[in-house]
Amino acid sequence: MDYRMFRSVSLLVLTLAISSVIQAQIPKDYKGKPFEDKYYKLGPQVIPGRVELAYYDLGGEGVAYHDVTPENEGSKLNHEVHDYGSHLRPGISTYTAFFREKEGVDISYTKDWADFNHPNKVDPKVNQLYLGWEDDGEWTNYTVDIKTPGRYKIVTVYGNDDNKSTLWLNNQKVVDLKLPRSTGNWHIWDQATVGEVTFTQTGLNLLTLKYNKGANLAYLDFILIHDAEKQTNSMNMINKTTKEKIEAIIETVGKLIPETNAMPQNKWSDGNVAICIIDEEGNTYGKLYGKDKVKNRRTYDLAWKKASQVWITGLKTGEFEKKIFNGELNEGDYGIQAPDFIGWQGGQPIVLKDGTRLAVGFSGFAGESDLGIVVKAIEVLGI
Repeated sequence: MDYRMFRSVSLLVLTLAISSVIQAQIPKDYKGKPFEDKYYKLGPQVIPGRVELAYYDLGGEGVAYHDVTPENEGSKLNHEVHDYGSHLRPGISTYTAFFREKEGVDISYTKDWADFNHPNKVDPKVNQLYLGWEDDGEWTNYTVDIKTPGRYKIVTVYGNDDNKSTLWLNNQKVVDLKLPRSTGNWHIWDQATVGEVTFTQTGLNLLTLKYNKGANLAYLDFILIHDAEKQTNSMNMINKTTKEKIEAIIETVGKLIPETNAMPQNKWSDGNVAICIIDEEGNTYGKLYGKDKVKNRRTYDLAWKKASQVWITGLKTGEFEKKIFNGELNEGDYGIQAPDFIGWQGGQPIVLKDGTRLAVGFSGFAGESDLGIVVKAIEVLGI
């Protein structure tokens, strides 16, 4: 089986019956735009994360949404007073009470006398906006920014009964959303995982929620349960030699340097850092990053000392010194004597998934970052 076939089969196995894989992105003829108003300026909603259903796209009926009535029934009700009281509760802002009132999608908010005067299986947030008065054949569009490809579980907070909702990606159906339990009332709320979906394309995508009568829906949480990029990287590394894996680690560390250097505790380094990796046979690999050659010479010297100490002792730098000072180990047994101890963090033994043992030293950032950047690179590669 060649690599392409292996990759396709693996992705198919990982996609459950309740999920689908779609690769297209926003249709070219779509005219809707991400929701914004004078208060909300965050742009497209982000996945992984929460998609607030009231924040459907701008564009109007037939473009951003379809609703069987032209009025926002929730806002309309907040203008009325009934024998049971007013839906416009004291202290509620007009922004919340009349959210998008000139559009047709029916939106309300959770309130004291309707949603919190009885036990809920799961309490929604106070003043949580939600889609209500749902009717057969209605839908809403959401321009979303998918940051990480992979398989996601979808969690929602809902009231009442299953309404046979479906989720579409770029005009292609990807999953049926199943509300598993009837709550018995529109205003008795529960939370549940309602489906799974696999996204393969990052960036802007168009989600469409199609729904029918039966439920109030507040939001959809997209929670990453399998990182497709890591899986692909892991498959790419199958049958690679130890040398090739080490070279991939060094390359990936280089890609992670800008974001690590941006951390407040690391800005002083200006990206002048170094890595040294020694395999079980003593083969040594290294890389100096940054443009300051003088500083790099010093950081690589420290990275090599860290890696070589780990190669000899099998212990993280700092842990070895602690055991020496506590009398648990004899420094003479290792040929490393004070003042040659490193002490600083950044040297660590790494065992890859295939059992390969590496002694790794990194220097130039704060101690925790010296350790973390290498661990993260190995996680990204899936090795």
